Amino acid sequence: MARFTYEARDAQDQVVTGTMQAADRNAALQTLSEKYPLVTELTELKSKKSLFGVVRRGPSAEQILGVYQQLAVATGAGVPLKQSLDTMAEDSDNPRLQAVLFQMSASLAAGSTLSQAMSEHPAVFAAYQPKLIQAGEVSGKMGEILAQLALDMEGREALTSQARSAIAYPIFVLVVASLLSAGMLAWGVPQIKGVFDAMGADLPLPTRFLVLIGLSLSQLWWMWLLGLGMAVLLYRRLSKNQKMIRFVERVVLVSWPFGEVYRLLNVSLFARTLGLLYRSGLPLSTALEVLGEATSSQRMVEVIATLKKRVNHGELLSSAMRGTGFFPSMAVEMVSTGEGSGSLDRMLVELDRFYTRRCEHAIKALTSLIEPALTVLVGILLGGVILGLALPFLNLPALMM
Repeated sequence: MARFTYEARDAQDQVVTGTMQAADRNAALQTLSEKYPLVTELTELKSKKSLFGVVRRGPSAEQILGVYQQLAVATGAGVPLKQSLDTMAEDSDNPRLQAVLFQMSASLAAGSTLSQAMSEHPAVFAAYQPKLIQAGEVSGKMGEILAQLALDMEGREALTSQARSAIAYPIFVLVVASLLSAGMLAWGVPQIKGVFDAMGADLPLPTRFLVLIGLSLSQLWWMWLLGLGMAVLLYRRLSKNQKMIRFVERVVLVSWPFGEVYRLLNVSLFARTLGLLYRSGLPLSTALEVLGEATSSQRMVEVIATLKKRVNHGELLSSAMRGTGFFPSMAVEMVSTGEGSGSLDRMLVELDRFYTRRCEHAIKALTSLIEPALTVLVGILLGGVILGLALPFLNLPALMM
């Protein structure tokens, strides 16, 4: 199926624009001709491809943030939403985001609200975001909600990117160190083995082990690549398995120091999103339901489901949080204070700020622990390879005699 943008005139001679899918251009033109008396423009949206022919990924969090920021400014300036979406679509260099914006514009032209248009694209917009927009449409605070959404996404992305960086850095270093070790073995082993084979000398046990690895890398490299490809496919499959995700999260939660960062990060995001939903006017039970749909952590989905069930049975949020055993006592006490003073929305904001700072400090502490540990680990890896290859030379004088 191909995707097209079109411009046509209806029975009242009004200009109508939008996007549609069809088998080809002729099928699209036929469909439009049955609906509109005159089709003035029909353009196929081409998917831009990367250097390797792979279609580019969907819109990033930064691009979605830009959409909310521009919509907030346009709404404040009185610019119609449809016009704003059309302008952003024309300026976008991401094919998927461009198509989504055109589709949203067409939905608005057909009479849908912005929240309804957004909810048609759950892969792009998180589940809680259309709910917030809907609350803004009902309360007449659309511009304020859009601005809050932009701030929420900006803070969320800043915090999660720090956590991702703390994890990505050691992985990158270990991958580079492994590649260097593999290169040393694949190139160095055949050289050393040829020398000692010619002398008729036996290699030490560690060196023989490295020789086996090095020869397999140089002669059976295709098997290593096949194994690596299978490992990647297995990882991708397991990363989508809910039971495996739940198991990994439970292991991380009880692992020091990663468990502390995981808990603080999720508590901060919980307070941030719940506060945003609650301030928009959604009832607490509805806000928890929407939050559960928008949460990517399987552990947090379970926790939020428990909170929702207890709140629906008349229990206070702070009491329900204490019963889960997941939230720190400080978070429970802050929520309890907010409930007692009737300022839960404000207390959730303070809770988010407090645990965001704690999470940032925990990530910095984790990074400071990882760096020396990585230095030692890389030293052992590379040093072990170098020493294993150098062992035969320590006995070289005796062998020559």
